[in-house]
Amino acid sequence: MNHPSPQAARPRRAGRRPNGPEARRAYERYLELARGEERSGHRIEAERFYQFAEHYLRVSKEAGEP
Repeated sequence: MNHPSPQAARPRRAGRRPNGPEARRAYERYLELARGEERSGHRIEAERFYQFAEHYLRVSKEAGEP
């Protein structure tokens, strides 16, 4: 029998945007994930993580983070 994962059962916070420092941490996290995937030879996954990183970099800059 399939049970939903705990993450799937959690409600999402609609409309919540990370603040500057949170967005910067997310940027750095996704950038490191992308580099790891790239080193492993997973180009598609790396690109996906780079796209997430780019998104959070833009959010960080909008919030006035360096």
